[in-house]
Amino acid sequence: MKFEPAKLSKFIEQNYSYLMPYFYEMQIEYMNSMNDIYKDLDTALIAMFLTNKLYQSENKENYLSKNISTNNFDQKNKFKTSFT
Repeated sequence: MKFEPAKLSKFIEQNYSYLMPYFYEMQIEYMNSMNDIYKDLDTALIAMFLTNKLYQSENKENYLSKNISTNNFDQKNKFKTSFT
C-alpha cells in the first residue's frame, strides 16, 4: 500500500486531535522503557542515535545494489499474518 504524502499530511491535520493522544501515549511508553533500560535519558538518546547509525550502515553495505522496498521485503520473506 502506498500513501501519497499530501493526502497523509491532510489526513493528519484533519484528525490531529484524535491521533495525537495515541501518539503521545506511545512515545511516553517508549521513552519510559528506554529510561528503565539505560537509567538515564541522555544515555538512552545516545543509544538510539548509535542504533540508528548502525542500522543505516548495515543497510547501506548489505542492500546498496538491491531493492529494499517494503513490497520487495514482503515478497522475499513471505510473512504470514492473521489477516492474510
